[in-house]
Parts: sequence; C-alpha cells; structure tokens
Amino acid sequence: MTQETGKSVMSRTRVALIGGSEEGLLTLACLTQDPSTEVVLLIDQDQKALAFRLHEYGFTFDKIFAFSLSSDIHELKRIKDLDYIIDASGDPAMHQALYRLNHPKAEIMAGQCARILWEIKLIPFRGSSSRDGLDLEETDGSLSKRQTVLKQKGGGLLTAFTGTLPPQEIINFNLDALLYTVEADWSALYLENDPGGDLVCKGRRLMAAGKEKAVSEFRQKPDLAGLIASRVKHHRSFLFLEPPFQDPWTASLMENLKLQQYLAIPLFEQDRFIGILEFGNITGQTFWTANEEEFIEQWVSQQEFKNLLLTFRKPVNLLEPLLRTLRGILESSKPPHENLDEAVGEIGVFSGASAVLLFVKDPESGDLVLQSQIGSSLKMNGMYRMAPEAGICGAALQKGSPLAFMETDGRTGFHDPMGIFYFPLMVQSHPVGILILEFQRLAPDPQKWKSDFLEAADLLAASISGEVERRTMSQKVLKLTVVNEEGLELVSTTDRDKVLMMASASAAMIVEAEGVILRIKEKEGGRLLVGYTYGLQNEPGDKLLIQVDAVLAARVAESRKPLMSSSLKELASIKEKLTPKFPYHSILSIPLMNEEEVVGTLSVYNKVIYNSFVTAAFNETDKELIEKYGGFVSKALVKAKEFQSREKLITIDDLTGLKNERYLLLRFPEELKRAERYKRKLSLLFLDIDRTKKEFAGLPLVIQDHLAQNIARLIQENFRHVDITVRVKGTRFAVLLPDTGKKMGDTLVRLHQALEALILFNQNNVRLPLQLLIGYSTYPEDTVTMEELIQKAARLSPFGV
Repeated sequence: MTQETGKSVMSRTRVALIGGSEEGLLTLACLTQDPSTEVVLLIDQDQKALAFRLHEYGFTFDKIFAFSLSSDIHELKRIKDLDYIIDASGDPAMHQALYRLNHPKAEIMAGQCARILWEIKLIPFRGSSSRDGLDLEETDGSLSKRQTVLKQKGGGLLTAFTGTLPPQEIINFNLDALLYTVEADWSALYLENDPGGDLVCKGRRLMAAGKEKAVSEFRQKPDLAGLIASRVKHHRSFLFLEPPFQDPWTASLMENLKLQQYLAIPLFEQDRFIGILEFGNITGQTFWTANEEEFIEQWVSQQEFKNLLLTFRKPVNLLEPLLRTLRGILESSKPPHENLDEAVGEIGVFSGASAVLLFVKDPESGDLVLQSQIGSSLKMNGMYRMAPEAGICGAALQKGSPLAFMETDGRTGFHDPMGIFYFPLMVQSHPVGILILEFQRLAPDPQKWKSDFLEAADLLAASISGEVERRTMSQKVLKLTVVNEEGLELVSTTDRDKVLMMASASAAMIVEAEGVILRIKEKEGGRLLVGYTYGLQNEPGDKLLIQVDAVLAARVAESRKPLMSSSLKELASIKEKLTPKFPYHSILSIPLMNEEEVVGTLSVYNKVIYNSFVTAAFNETDKELIEKYGGFVSKALVKAKEFQSREKLITIDDLTGLKNERYLLLRFPEELKRAERYKRKLSLLFLDIDRTKKEFAGLPLVIQDHLAQNIARLIQENFRHVDITVRVKGTRFAVLLPDTGKKMGDTLVRLHQALEALILFNQNNVRLPLQLLIGYSTYPEDTVTMEELIQKAARLSPFGV
C-alpha cells in the first residue's frame, strides 16, 4: 500500500491481480476506485468465464480492456515496473508459486489484505469530506472511520493468515494498515534478536514522497536513536515528540529534519522488552491525538500480534518449517532433478533471495555442474560447469564452511546492503556440491542467519550424496538389463529399416542422449552413410552436426576405438567447423564391428538429465553400456542385410520400386507396437490422384503406369528416408511415418506443388489435372488399433481445399 523508499506517489501504483473469482473481482472493484492505482494485468485460468464475470461486476467493455487478461503467471515477469502482485486466488499453492516466480520488484500481497488496505486508503483523511458530501471523520464512539474498518476487518487476518502466509508479508500488512489508519508518513518495526542486543529493523513503510532523505537521516542520528531505545525500554511508556519541544536540542533537530511528529511505542512480551514500533509525521498535514496512541496500543497488545513478532525473534523455529518442507520434497519418489528444482524453489521463497544456484559435483569429472536455479531467465541446468577449486566456490569447498560477502555501508537506518552466501554441501568432509544465495536486500542479522541455514544445506548434501551413490549402482544394473532386452529384440528383427530405427532410439534411451547418428558402411568404396538419425530436426545446428559426425565417424572407424569427449570444441579435427552457438557439446561414438570388419558407427550426442544427477557429458558407464549394445546392433545389421536380399523380391512393387501393400501390412503392427512401448506418435497417410475428372476417362494402361511412376518419384523425394513409402495399387500410395515430425504439413505442401508442376498428357494430348487427395490418421490421438487407423486414413479428401 505504501510507497517504499525510492518510489514516488506522483506515479500511479501498478498492480497485477491473481484470481477472477468473486473474491478476486471484489478486490478488483476496490482497486479500480483508487485513481492513484493502475491495474495492469488480471490473471485467471478460465478466460472465457472471466469475461462474463467481469460484466456481472460492472466492468464494461472499455474498462475491461484497460488492463490485460492472461492465464499464465509468468506474464508477470514481463512487467518490470510492477509494484504489487495481489493474490486473490485463495490457493496456497498459487501464493507459493508467486514467490518462486521471484519478480525483481513487485511485492506480493494476499487479496483480503489488499481489500482492507485499499478500503482504508479510500476513506478521506480527518477533517476532509467524503465524495458524497458526508462527514466520515468519526463513527460511533471515539474511533475514526479508518480505525473502525481496520478493527472490524483487519484483526481477524492476524489469526487467519498466521502460519499460512510468510511472516514478513503479515508484518508489512500491519505496518501498512497502521500507517494509513493513524495517517502517518512512515512506519518501522525494530526488534531485539537477543535480549539486550541491538535493535534490528524487521520492516519499514513509507507513504510520503520526497521525504526519503529526511527519514533516512533521522534514523542515522545515533544519539537520538539511543535516547529513544533507552526511553521506551526503561520507562515502559510511549515516546511522543511534537512541537513545542521542551528540549532545545531535540527541537533544533526536529526542525532541521522538518519532522513534525514522532511516536515510538515499546513492545513487550511477558514484561520483557522485545522492540519498538515507530511512526513519523513529516508533512504536517494532520496531527495525532491520544486517540491514535490508544488505538495503536490496543492493536499491538493483541496476542496474535505478539505471536507474530516472536516468530522473528526465534530463527531456529522459523527455519523448522523450511526443513520440514525440504525433508518431504527430498524424500519424494519423483525424479531427483525434479526434487532438487522444487527444493531450490522453496529455499528461494523462504530466504527471499534474488537468486539461488545449486551446483552438484559430477562424480566422473569432479566439476561443479549447475543442477538447478531460480532468479535467472537463462536456464543453464546441466550445461554450465566450473572447476571445484576455482574462485570463491573453490575457497568455500576447501574451507568446508560457508562464506559470505556483504556490501558494507557506514550508514544505518533505511539502507539495505546486498550480499551473497556460499554454502558448501559436505558429506564426511567430502564436497558433493555448493549452494549459492544472492540477495539484493539482505535479511536482518545476516551472519546469524547464515549459521542457522547450515542445516538446510546439510539436508541437500545428504540427499545428493545418497542419491548419487544409489543411482550409480541401480541405474547401471537396470540399464544392463535393458541393453540385453533391447539387444535380443533387435537381433530378432529382420527388417533393415526397423533395425536402424530401433537401434537409434534405444541407444538414445540407454545413455540418455539428445541426438543419435547411426552410420552404415558401404560395401564398395567404404563410405559411411547416414542410416538413421534420432532427435535431430531440419535445423542449422543439426545439419552441421551431421557434417561434424562424418569427420568423427571416419576417425572412429579408422581407429576402431571409441571416442568420448565432454567438449566437442576441444577436438582439433572439427574445431574450425563449429559455430559459436553450436548446440551440441559432448560425444560418445563407437565402431560397429562384425568379427574384424567395421560395418558402421554409432554416435550419441549431448547427455541430458532424466532421473539422476548427471551432466551434459558421457561417462565410463555410458561407454560400457553403448559398447555392449553396439555388439547387438552389428549382429542385427548383418542379419537384416542377409534377410533383405532374400525377401527383396516379394516386398517390392515392380513398377515403382517402392514397398508393396504386403510389406505395409507386415510392418504396421510392428511400428504400432513400438510406438505404444515408447509412447511416441505413429501416423498413416494415404495419397491418391483425383481421377473423376473427364480428362482421365479411358486412360491407357501405359499412361497410368507412367503417372504412378512419377508420383512414386515425387514421394521418395519429399518424405524422410525413415518413412515407409508404399504403393497400394494404381495411383494410390501409403506412407507410414514413425515418430511423426511437426513438419509433415510442409512436406505435403511441397508434394502438392511438385504435382501441380508435373506435366502429363492423356491419349487425346490433353494435360492431366493432377489434384492431390489425402487422408491420414495418427496414433494415439485418433485411435489405437491398426484397422481403425487404416479406415480413418482411407477417407480421402482434396488437399488444400
């Protein structure tokens, strides 16, 4: 509600609202009544229903489009100058998600709190009249209108939100509410972390524009600050300074600072002094009376308010909710990298850090690899790595204890220093990673906070260490079983194209690779030709990878030894070929051997993170697994080649050279089974020419054959080599597309254009109008049986019409 230091009330307060339910729209109505508030975004999951609800609550067409509508909370990050994110969704998970979003500027506020604060704000100051000409200065009794609203509606929030909202958010609400209720210019809360210790600021709010310097200077006067602390602590009474000042020194100081009034309220818990709540009046527009003092005293005397203050004075208890949450997350059955992402998000929410980075030590290379992060738009998980002995991280790991770097400033008061903390994750004196927290504004008493946070770091360290050890062994055993199962199935497959596809897909799964290139050696000339690729698209980086792989595969075939590297840019033979933004970093390539003869190469690129703490580099375990699987691939390729030579004549269409319908019916069940197993798409496409037009009447057989041959040629030119192209009969063709790509539509457009450019004449020397007919179906979206997929695809219709 208030303007923090550095904000100006001359500019409108920019607000985003979450939730379009009744609660949200009531809050929206309250916000839009304030001319100094601008609602810039409204977020709700159901956009269509939201439009109707907006009209129900009186928002006309022009009012609705005064702000944007969205269903994605990530839109908030695009509004850099946002002041408040008001959550009226009523969903605790949404509230946590907003904190994890880590907006660089906006403050998060619960919807009920916002409605009360804005309702108070809309009530005119004392001595002024309402918009309707009614005097709103006083209500029944001695309470002002603002005090009445806060007492009736705000008191219950202390009980309702304690334990559900972050304590700092509740403190900010209380400071805001009291600030507006007593019509002060600024408010602040100072607590003793230890009995008899220094007072530490736990929250401050500022409403007066252009007075930041005066407030800051006021808090920098050590004599006055000491006087205030001594006075309220030992005399156990309010300190109220206003003209005329009895003390000449105080009068001079207050005059120089243009401070009209100052009020300090001591806070006690069971007769023990715990802190000060203070207010300042700089503008002199209103003057306080005993009524304000009495109201504040009643408010801070509530047990719920005292309990809230005590949470700030017991850091061990404050940390316990985070530790409980982290234990629950890290013991979850979800994949470890997901658990760590969630844990890092919770740490960011709890600590209020502007950025949290978790590096995990790679068991193979020893490097520190970025595992999870928040507070950065550039996600480098699994790719960014650094040496464990380098820089400040290295110093923290070598020392085995946290390091902290904090901005130093001689001033006190309203200045918040920046800082960065390094927590080494140690298990039995051995580092397993490091946790880095960066703060744009440090929490009070950062050194004590640092020592208390060690338990959370130890939880992460124990989880990472146990997971690395357990996963290393269990994954190897599991994957060896998979290698044998996949290998035996591969060797039992006689179709060469299927062998190529299965081998590539299974290799990617076994070593968790992003891209695979399987090359086959020609019998004549010894060239290594691309037999199949997995994970590659028609992108510049993928095209360059195929060129790079040609060089590396030739090297592997010649040496007959595996090649493994965590950095392609360090390989001299291809260094000059790589572009600055080349997307592939690591390689594991093996020769495929049949006895003493090289029959091909199998190369996998870019290790990716699935269910373990792995990095973008292959290791010795991956090498062992892929070499074992490579033996199966070699046997399967040789066997398929022999079978292909025997079966070639009965599965080939004599006229076009494509596969025939018999082959389609043999392959379709196998491809469907594989698509189901690996949860991938499989599409069936039927193609034909519209022969109902008069130009096709009585078309001689020789022209029909010539037409079919041309269509077959165009199909071969426009579809992928991994697609299974079949001539059914006449001019009808079928294409079976495993792992359907996103660009099938582009392929059909090219084929349609090629047919339009094809010039063929009938027996009357009239050009044939070639209109493409298509029908298609996709597993599993359309259906899951072969018969139904064929029936759906067989329903042809003109393409592009």
